[in-house]
Amino acid sequence: MDHRTRARVIKALVLAVEPGTYGSDMHCTLREVQPGDGTIYTTISYVWGDAKFPCKVSCTGPDNISGILYVTENLHAALQTIRQVDQPMTVWADAICINQDDLDERSQQVLLMRKIYSESLRLFIWLGEDGDLYGAAFDYISYALEKFEYPPGPVLGDPHAVRSLIKDLYSKLTDEVLSSLNLFFGNSWFRRAWTFQEVLCASEATIFAGDRTIPYEDVANFVKLVLDFGIGFRLSNMSSHLAMGQVTVIKQFRNRPTTLLQLAAMTRSRQATDRRDKLYSLIAIASDSALLPYQPDYRIAVGKVYQDFTVAWIAEYEALNVLSLCVYSEDALGTPSWVPNLARSKDIPSMVETVEDPFEACGPYDESKRLSVRNNTLSAPGLLLEKIARSASRSLEVTVRIGDLHKFLAEGAMDQLHVLREALQLTSMPCWKAPEPIRKQAFWRTLLGGNWTDNCRLRQHHENDFNSYWEFMQQFDPELESDSTWDGYDLVRVTNVETKVIDIARERRFCMSESGRMGWIPKAGKEGDIISVLYGCFVPVLLRPKGNAYEVIGTCYIHGIMDGEAVAAAQSPMQQIDLV
Repeated sequence: MDHRTRARVIKALVLAVEPGTYGSDMHCTLREVQPGDGTIYTTISYVWGDAKFPCKVSCTGPDNISGILYVTENLHAALQTIRQVDQPMTVWADAICINQDDLDERSQQVLLMRKIYSESLRLFIWLGEDGDLYGAAFDYISYALEKFEYPPGPVLGDPHAVRSLIKDLYSKLTDEVLSSLNLFFGNSWFRRAWTFQEVLCASEATIFAGDRTIPYEDVANFVKLVLDFGIGFRLSNMSSHLAMGQVTVIKQFRNRPTTLLQLAAMTRSRQATDRRDKLYSLIAIASDSALLPYQPDYRIAVGKVYQDFTVAWIAEYEALNVLSLCVYSEDALGTPSWVPNLARSKDIPSMVETVEDPFEACGPYDESKRLSVRNNTLSAPGLLLEKIARSASRSLEVTVRIGDLHKFLAEGAMDQLHVLREALQLTSMPCWKAPEPIRKQAFWRTLLGGNWTDNCRLRQHHENDFNSYWEFMQQFDPELESDSTWDGYDLVRVTNVETKVIDIARERRFCMSESGRMGWIPKAGKEGDIISVLYGCFVPVLLRPKGNAYEVIGTCYIHGIMDGEAVAAAQSPMQQIDLV
């Protein structure tokens, strides 16, 4: 029997919370249920916080023996808030309903998570007791949706009305609102690995913070509104920026079959106390949930779990797109460089697994080519193309401080200016001999990473958008004391391009190859590393020699070889390349 069959016979516990007023002692009863038996309950999604368990809850167990449960302060506050005054309420919370000290029970319950969250009446998302922190953010989100009549209403068909509404939203984006939005999206709940599945499976979800509430769907619609109309504000740190992206991903991929690799790519920036949960938290919702050769087991070493996943994925799909999650680092858990270290929450956006119109640097499928894994060596057919000649000194960091709106935008723009000017300087290298029109085409397409959206490649008309952004950046004056910098510019066009630049430049550095090709390489890449095309990987892979083999530094964007051009032009067949 495989994991999915096994999950059907596992029972679960739910907690019946007795009625009471906020602050009074809590009494509850644990009872055993069979998922799917019609029990009505509410799931609680929260961050554990401090690992101490100082709060007491009187509880009667399934065996009718009464005692005391010790829970974290955060869970206790959530239970106090959700508790009804006049009737019992049945809830499910992981810290209580799963014996965290029993590794076998934890392993078994992982497979039930999808059923538990999808069959619950609603999801209660708890962000903490201080609702005042997020009140201005909640009000601003509601205001934006109401003004735009969003999801789409008739106002969206009038460009002048849209521009007026965007300016109105900017006028309401005060220091208080911006600070509140940063605190809201910066809440650690958005970074927790398990909350991705919890929200994805929920039929209805509401966010609570103290006595303030907002439907999760409103937050998702707000983020989509911001992206759809290029509303130009960034959040003050990478965590907040990524949180908005995660909200979008959940909305986009809900009810869509998604592989374990795709899910791992989407949730790369999330964190887990137990690093195995970077995979285990996704298994129940993956379309290939039986990919691992065993059911989740918390006794297996973290590195072995990641390596077993990688080997299983390569064998199942006969491809190497799993390398898109590899980022070279010294803390590699004792695994080969071709095994993604999913425990690293430092995010580098994948150019492969969430893209619907992918690159094909490796060329078409060829059944005569074979991938093989022996011990810690992965052998793959490929081409070693050329070395990196120069690379920029910095990647883009979204770390501007909270301040007034102009300063907030100015600091972010200055970060981009440094990256753009260094990239432009590199293109003047002697190895670059192409005519000016070709050079310009290569430059703007490289700066945007070849894609406009996940399902749309760059088209020639996007050059006009880039030119607006480039002109704006070239004349940007951080010393101006007003928003006059924006006068005469299409905010949507400029900020749409800015989003693409941020996505490709994050954790990557601009580079030039020996022959003058432009590109983006992982931040760990350096001069002398080798650009390769490996069979089964849709994007080029940066390699570093190690003895007679090579280490994987990460995947990269290299203009002019992203769609099989290097394979088609090769004078000799692919050679076997050993990765260690």
